[in-house]
Formats: sequence, structure tokens, C-alpha cells
Amino acid sequence: MAKHLQKIYNKDYFFSGVEWSDGYADYNNYSERTKHPWSFMVERIISQKQSGKILDIGCALGHFLSFFPKNFEKYGTDISEFAVDHAGQNLPSIRFAQGDISVEKPFKERFDIITAFDVLEHTLNLRSALKNISDMLKDDGLFVVAVPVASRIHHLFAALGKSFLTTMDSHLTLTTAKAWREIIFPEYFEMVEEFPTTWGGTHLPKVDLFQIFMLKKK
Repeated sequence: MAKHLQKIYNKDYFFSGVEWSDGYADYNNYSERTKHPWSFMVERIISQKQSGKILDIGCALGHFLSFFPKNFEKYGTDISEFAVDHAGQNLPSIRFAQGDISVEKPFKERFDIITAFDVLEHTLNLRSALKNISDMLKDDGLFVVAVPVASRIHHLFAALGKSFLTTMDSHLTLTTAKAWREIIFPEYFEMVEEFPTTWGGTHLPKVDLFQIFMLKKK
């Protein structure tokens, strides 16, 4: 498991007490659905899959999983030992496991839905991570991803020294939406739907910082 990532994602990362640091002032603010950046995806996912086993990779403190109804069987994994321990204590109905998706499969189960928001750009071995995810996904399963993408606005932020993608030590991959679509994902997945976003459910024209992909297994 990547030791440098373990050092980054400790208690201070999730509860730094400082806004806009290399971490979060209080990650538990995301326990409120209206404040969680990816909570708007719950309905989009349920429109495709109304029940089943769901795994959230990079689950942090587990808040995203908590927004799904009880008829889903919920699993979460994160590279952070602190996050998994904290999540397990506060959300006992969800199964959590520490793990690095680029080197191991955290659960033996196969899943109807796998989500990964702000995760793949951190992985040391992207191809291995995608292979493990494909292996864990059922043949008719849905893989939902949000990744930052190289864009004009990112280049502008970087030139001003304001791009979190170029200042955080754990951000390892920044490429275009086209590269994700045509080069990275096609080895294991096929496209169902994709759309740009500025942050969470907010989309400002020409300020595309992230791309969301909904994929199915090849």
C-alpha cells in the first residue's frame, strides 16, 4: 500500500480546522446531504439501479453511502485507516475495509454498482485499479466515476498558482476527458453516459473542472 498516501490521509486531513487547506476543515460537514458535492448522483444512480450491492471506493467517512436507501447493501473502502475506522464507528450498517484499489480487492463480493469520486487521479497504478474494479463489478453492473480533467480553466489556475491539482502531493493524474473516454476506460468499460461539472452538481459554462462518467463492464 502506498505509504505516502497513508501519511497524507490521516486525521488532520479530514479535520484540519482550516478551510481551503490541503484537506478539510471538518469533513463531517458532508454528512448533510445538501453540502455533499456528489450527493446529486444518488438519484442518477438509482434511476439505473434500484437496489443491489454498492461499493464506494475512496469512501472517506462514508457519508455518500449513507444517502442510499436501506434496500441497498452498502460497502465502502478507503486507503485511510483513520477514515475507515471513523466510518465504521459511526455507520455500523455499512461494511468498511481499508485498502488500496490499485493493488488489491478489498472485498470478495461482486457489486451491482461501484462508485469512485475524486479517486482515480490519486492511484499509483491506474491500469491495475481499473482491472480490479472490473473484476469486482457484475456483468450488468454500473461503474460511476468523477475525475478532474485538464481544461483551460485548470491551466489558468495553475498559472496563478491556485490549482489544487498541481499543489496537492497526492494528485498524480491530470488528463483530458477525451483521454479518459477514448484511451483509459475502453480497455475494461463501455460508456453509458458522461457530462461535465464545475464542482458537484454545479455546472458553469466553460468552467469544466470535472467529468463524470457512467460506465458498464465490457
